[in-house]
Amino acid sequence: DMMSHRNGHWHNTENSSVNGDVVVRAKRDIQAGEELYTSHNMCDDCVSRMKSYGTPEILRDYGFIEQYPQRWFFPEAIGFQIDEKKKEEEDSGILLL
Repeated sequence: DMMSHRNGHWHNTENSSVNGDVVVRAKRDIQAGEELYTSHNMCDDCVSRMKSYGTPEILRDYGFIEQYPQRWFFPEAIGFQIDEKKKEEEDSGILLL
């Protein structure tokens, strides 16, 4: 793989198709040595996956359990996201798993 999958504040690229080729650009400034991350379900061109394609589907289709944040969707429009707090974030009193 040229890029790993990860959502949240780690997701730092955007993809588009131009004449059948995939073009990858940085979404923000990327520091030297920082890993490039793409998304299989939260990218600009995968809108149809944003509300129905989560961690179990990524395991099924790509063969790995994604790191946090993870998204879980269940029948009857029930879903949730699990994320971890950045080191520099204040304690908001919200429990993040």
